[in-house]
Amino acid sequence: MKILLFFTLLFSPAIIFSQSVKDLFLQIPENYLQVSVTERAKLITETDGDFLKFKISEKSHGELKIINRKTDEIWLGMTTNDCDGNTLQFWKIKKGIWKEATKEIIKPLGKDDVFNILAVSPVTITKIEQQPEIAIFYEFSADSNNLRLIARRQDSCDIAGTVYTYEFNGKKLEIAK
Repeated sequence: MKILLFFTLLFSPAIIFSQSVKDLFLQIPENYLQVSVTERAKLITETDGDFLKFKISEKSHGELKIINRKTDEIWLGMTTNDCDGNTLQFWKIKKGIWKEATKEIIKPLGKDDVFNILAVSPVTITKIEQQPEIAIFYEFSADSNNLRLIARRQDSCDIAGTVYTYEFNGKKLEIAK
């Protein structure tokens, strides 16, 4: 019994470390991805190392990226988006426990970011009461731990351009200089 316990403790970090991005996609708690675990494998459209793309519907898709692997912990990011907007979430996964870590890993967008978004995607206002909308979304790089914030054109699904490129510094994502 003691030998079994010893080997379980010895190899459990290796099991966590060896999980693929596909394994983690299938384990995302349902409150974060409203697709049943049994249906998820059918959604995967591409995998490349620690990067995975998936399609939820004709208009909605997402990406999953392992941004950091430690001996006993994995940091995982997920984007989902459609023409109207997006979600961005990060987790730290340790011993099978998923801890929400978005605010620790990337600074939330604020008022100052609006000017940078508008610089990439200017708006046209034709009426005083008009509330223009510019959808933004995040996109992971398949071959690095970078993340891009992309703005769409006003009231359109067309891409206007990249607002920021974020680089992972080992602890968090920061806007590249």
